[in-house]
Order: sequence, then structure tokens, then C-alpha cells
Amino acid sequence: MAYSYSYVMRRFLTIALASAIFSEIVSAQTTLQLYAHHDSAAAAARRAGNWTAYGAEIPFLDSILNGHPNVRIVRARIGAHLGDTASAYASLRDFAAMGMRRRIEADTDLVALRGTRSWNALMERIAVNGATVGHFTPAFAMPDSDFVAEDITWDPTGKRWLVSGIRRSVIVSVDRLGRQETLVRGADKGWGFLALAVDSARNTLWATAEAIPLALGFDSTLAGKAAVFRYDLRDGSMLERYDLPSSERHGAGDIAVAENGDLFVADAADGALFVIRKAGKLEVLVSKGELMSPQGPAVSADGRHLYLADYARGIARIDRANGKLDWLRHFRDMALNGIDGLSIAGPHTLIGVQNGTNPNRLVRITLDDSGLNVTRVESIAQDESAIKEPTHGVFVGRDYYFIANGGYGAFGDDGKLRSGERAVAPVVAKIANLR
Repeated sequence: MAYSYSYVMRRFLTIALASAIFSEIVSAQTTLQLYAHHDSAAAAARRAGNWTAYGAEIPFLDSILNGHPNVRIVRARIGAHLGDTASAYASLRDFAAMGMRRRIEADTDLVALRGTRSWNALMERIAVNGATVGHFTPAFAMPDSDFVAEDITWDPTGKRWLVSGIRRSVIVSVDRLGRQETLVRGADKGWGFLALAVDSARNTLWATAEAIPLALGFDSTLAGKAAVFRYDLRDGSMLERYDLPSSERHGAGDIAVAENGDLFVADAADGALFVIRKAGKLEVLVSKGELMSPQGPAVSADGRHLYLADYARGIARIDRANGKLDWLRHFRDMALNGIDGLSIAGPHTLIGVQNGTNPNRLVRITLDDSGLNVTRVESIAQDESAIKEPTHGVFVGRDYYFIANGGYGAFGDDGKLRSGERAVAPVVAKIANLR
């Protein structure tokens, strides 16, 4: 997570979106350039109150976003304004089936639908979507209320968790008895640690850091700077540093390490995916232009591919050798957006930590034998009192440990505590026997 989630959504979801088939990608333009073109046209039509023209642009946008829940809401709005109530209700039923929640009763664009039997049934279903799901227990808490936890990983050799702290730029180790100590303290003022990955075979801890307003000591002259670090896993001493090019704004976000030592780095600001092969140089695996906000890479069970969550577009599968990218296909009543952390739970199973949806939740994503088609999305943990802004998780044997409340949302885009908010120490929770 290189930017606040509200920033990502403002940047890429500035208008509401609906669904159809996208067929206009041409070699002269990247996907995101096409998105910007249709986004602009749709926004203009919406401002003019031309719902027919607005609806004509939506198919292109929806296909790029691969079935975002907001698409269902906008389709309902368009249907309501154009008198197509059947389409409007169908879209809202898809939204409800995704497990999403929203105060649609306050949506003035849906006035024409209110008060019917279908509307009342939808209100009941959406209300139920906020119920607590699954069983999880607190494992340990971080020491400081303003720690702001982003990532967690497991060191199988040292039998300890490692947790990154953005605010104070630290990486803290936590053993099975709950004892904590600082393993790494960042040397760059105004930078915060984000992602972590352990390569125990090479005694290596990989970490990303970025100059970010949330980190203490940040100032605007640091904006856009980011780097990948390689540390000695045993004592936290720095072995190598890879600075991302300073000519453009970058965000060295989430990472994953393969068994052979290859490291994959998602750039949430630039949209590129980098690779460092066997501790060599930083290279581009997927160029910018296709990914909007890449998050949470995870190496597939067979080691051939990388599954990558895009905060706006869903989940992609990427060939590790050549960077070929395919988006996972899924039914229109499945929500794959808003995933921050992604983990492999088996040959055909992913675990997604979804903090860009309402409610925040953890989901189990089941794939078919091809690894490209989603057959089921199941909420396995949600609780609005205990799971607030979950970020990442890690398997330790069959058990899954995840950061249940990272704490990022208590602070504004300027890095200061929001008015009326209270910083709370992050809690790591456990789901037993998840795989």
C-alpha cells in the first residue's frame, strides 16, 4: 500500500461504472489511456444529465475494471433514470450477491425504485451483508498506537513473525511468546517500511520503503522516492539497496519472493511490476499502462505464475518468465477489487485481504483447473468491530495470521491524525486450519 485507499479510488474510480464487454483495445493506446478517454466522456455526459450517452460509455469502463461493485450501482442508476427498472433491480441484486453493503436508500438517483417489494427485499439482503462471518482470534498486538502496520511475514528459521511499521519506519520481530524487538530501523527520514518477504534459504529479508506523508519526518521534497532493500535475516544488517528511478514518481509496494530467489515488486504508483532475479538488477516484468494499482503478488503453487491483485481491476495471472498477463474471469456477482494482500492457500485457492470493499473482509477465492476462471468467492472473516482496514496475512503451517487493523485510515493524506479519530495499536489475528 503506497497510497491511501481513498486516493486510489479517487484517481481510478472518479465516476460510477456499469457492465458490458470491452472490445476497443488497439495497439496505439494502453488500456489506461483508453480508460481515461472513456472516463472523461462518461463524466461529461453525467454532468450534462445525458443518461443515454453516459450509459453508452459504461461498457468500456466496466470491462477494464472487470466487474467492480460500483458498476452495479451505476447500472442501477442508469436503469432507474431511463425507466428500465428490471435492469436496475438486476444490477442491485448482483451487488447484494457480492456481499457488499452500501446506503443505497440514500441514493437520490434510485428514487424511482424505492418502496416496491423488490426494493424492500434488497434492503434486507444488503443489511445482512454486514453480519459477522467466520472465527478468528487475536494473536498479538503491536506496541504503539501509531505503529501503522502494513505487512506481516514469517521467518521459519527464527520461528518469528516480522511486521513492518510505516509511521516510525521499523521492522519488528515477534516470537511465539509474544516478545518483540526491532530488527531493522530505517535510515531515511520520512520514509516508511511497507512490504516484507523472507527468503530463508538465502538468509534474506526483503523489504520495500517509500517516502510517504504518514512516515515521521516526511516533507514534500521526498515525494515519489522509493526503494527495495535486502537485509541479512539473522541480524537485520543491510546487504543491498535498489532505488527506483527518481525521474518518475514510484511506489515500491507489495512484494513476493520465489523459491529460486527471484523477487517481484509491485509499483502501486507507476503501475509497473518489477523483478530482481537472483539478487541481480531491478528489471521491468510488466510495463506501466495495464495495471492501475498493483498490490499483493503471490507466486502460484506450481511456481510458474504470479497472481497479482490490482486494487481497481481485480486479479491478474502473470507468467514469471515473460510477463504475459491474463485477468481472472469471474461471474458478475463476484467482487475481486479492493484486495491489498494475496496469499496462496493451495493449487486452486487464493486468500484475499479485501480492505477496499464495504465490509472489509477476508475472502477465499477458488479457481478451476486452468487457474484463470474463478468458480467461487467466499467471505471467510468479517467483523466491523474487529476487522477494520486489514492489510496482509501469512500462513504459518495451516494457520493464517493477518493484520486485522493496520491503522492507516486514522490518518489523513497529509500524514496527520484525522479530526475525531483515535490511533489504535494494530492487532494480528489468527484463523486456525485455513488450509
